[in-house]
Formats: sequence, C-alpha cells, structure tokens
Amino acid sequence: LQSYVEGVLPYEISSTWPLECLKAFSIMVRSFAMSNLNRHYNAYGFDICSSSCCQVYQGRKLVRDSVVEAVAATKNQILVYGDDIVNAAYSSSQGGYSVAAQYVWGGTLGYMVNQATPWEDYSDVRNGLWTTEITPKELAKQFKNAGYSAIKGSKIVDFSYQTSDDSPYLYSFTGIDEKGNSATATRSAKVKSLFGSYVKSANFTIAKGELTYSYTDVIENRIVNLGGSYSGEISVYTSSGVTKTDVSLLNFFTDIGKALDDASSALFAKTQDGTAVLTADDVDIPVSTIPDENGYYTIVSNFGDFLIVSEVRDVFVTVKASDPDNYVIAGMGYGHGVGASQYGTLHLAKAGATYSQIVRAYYPGTEIVNSG
Repeated sequence: LQSYVEGVLPYEISSTWPLECLKAFSIMVRSFAMSNLNRHYNAYGFDICSSSCCQVYQGRKLVRDSVVEAVAATKNQILVYGDDIVNAAYSSSQGGYSVAAQYVWGGTLGYMVNQATPWEDYSDVRNGLWTTEITPKELAKQFKNAGYSAIKGSKIVDFSYQTSDDSPYLYSFTGIDEKGNSATATRSAKVKSLFGSYVKSANFTIAKGELTYSYTDVIENRIVNLGGSYSGEISVYTSSGVTKTDVSLLNFFTDIGKALDDASSALFAKTQDGTAVLTADDVDIPVSTIPDENGYYTIVSNFGDFLIVSEVRDVFVTVKASDPDNYVIAGMGYGHGVGASQYGTLHLAKAGATYSQIVRAYYPGTEIVNSG
C-alpha cells in the first residue's frame, strides 16, 4: 500500500509541491484505495484501476525523496467518517465551490457536501477558468449522441437549467429543439458528459450570443490557528473595577480584520479563566462584504480550531460568441468537483496549513486515524 501511494502522488499532483500538501494527499490516496477494495476486481483482477477513473498510478519513475518522506510520515493514516473509511474523491480544481456527491453521482455522503472554497485561486491554474461556444446544431447533436432520443430536431433553440442548491454546479440541463421537443440531463456528471469536450466541469453558465460572468481572484490566504476554548463570561475593566459580562453584550474586531457573520465566524477573546468563544450567533460582528477602494474584501472560513482568511476580489468579464445564434459558455474548475481540489490543497499548503487542516477543510466531519 505504501508503494502504491508513492506511485500515485507524482501523477495526481507534483512531487515539487509543499510537504504538507504531499502528506494530505498521501492520506487521501490511501483512504480512497482502502475504501474502494474490489471496485474493479471482476473486470481486471485488481481492486482499482490505474487511470483517472480511480487514481492515476504509473509506478516509481517520478517518485522523489519528498514523496517517500510524505508517505512515510503518514504511514497507516487514513480518513474516517464515523465507522467508515472516507471515499476521498478529488479533482483538479473546483472553481471556488465543491459540490455534494448526491448532485453528481447520487447517494449521500455526510463528508462530501456543498461548500464554498474561497481559498482556491482557480483563475491562475491550468483549466481553472475557461470559455467556449457551441452552435445550436452541435448542441442538438450532443443530446442525440448522449442517447436523448426525445430530441428530434436539428438544433437546440432554447434551454433551462438548475444548479445544485447552494453550489453553482449544474444539477440539470434541459434542451428544447425547434419542434418543441425537450430532453433533460440530470445530475452534474450527466450534464458534464452531455456537453463532452465543450466543458471541463459542470460549474458553468451559458447564454445565447453574449454572456457576462464573474470570477473570484484570490489576493492572499492566511491560516489563523486558535487554541483550546470554552464558552462563558469574560472579564471587563470598568470605571468601577472588574466585572463579568456575557459575551453576547459585546461587539468585537479581531486582529485578522473584520469577520463575516455570513461565514459563521468565531471570535476568541482571552480571559483570566481561559478563552471565551464568541460566535456570529452571540455577537454583532461587523460584515466586510463591501469591497474597499481596490475591490478587495475578506472571507473567513471557520473550522473550529483554525480559520482560513481569504482576501479576494471579484472580476467581471463579458464574452461574445462568434455568431449571435451560438451559445457561449463560461466555466470554472476542471473535473467532477466533489471532495477536494488538487490545486486548492496546494493553495492551502502555501498559506501555511498543516496536512490535517487541509483534509479537514475539504472533508468536514472526518478525522485522521491510524489503521495499523
């Protein structure tokens, strides 16, 4: 198993990436393998295949000392969710959001949920941000090639779609031909498959002739580590001396700037008895969603004992099709979007996250255990 993990890492990510990133991926690769035993045994005589259908494995040609070190440092460590080994799915990039497994393949997994991943600087990675266009005839052909026999006409003249609740990944896409026939692809995997090589993920928007879309550019990420804590009163100095007061009566700014109440941020105040926890439900926390003069604003992602603080800005782009009758598509991310983003783990490692923090950020509610 150790040798197998070493043979996957250089082909799924790069052996030049930070050690904490390599450690995180060692645990993810090992967990995926152990949770997929017998997946392809009937077809191949092996548990899992060596392609991106499972995990890319090409032996030891690119294995470097950093890979060996990361795999050795995490030997026997796997991710679990309750009593189950985590099926640690990942893809190249996500476009700032992950999507729950049930919207992509069906079936509910409590650790694969819709969540914003604002730390992922997807606009600066290969295939992280992309645009294309497709003709009405080509789109009709895509439907027919995908087996949607309800489409009888030669072109798609209208469409509608639904996203996966609070994730921008498309959950369904309906095409209508010139004869009024319609067909619907349901679940993100089928939407992506329907469009084939025209899209790189199901995280996209589409319009006829012209499309204005926005993407998030990450300026800086920071990891803020928080110590042990308990909820309670804090001591306040007044003109009459020291008094105890409930945290809900106070407003706070933090040394990381303004925290977002819509990110469920937790503020921590040191007291003579320890650390009091102030959550967005308890305290009137100033909201910093309004961009400053440079267009920058801050998003705080709270994971209990650490925060990921992302300074970002929104960029707006208008794309026009070469023909006004064509459909223009603008998308973010590359792959299925479930679980972890490979490039996102790199961005967290560069910000100073530990391997434990990286995996917990992408698989909420999980823990690392020793399987040895």
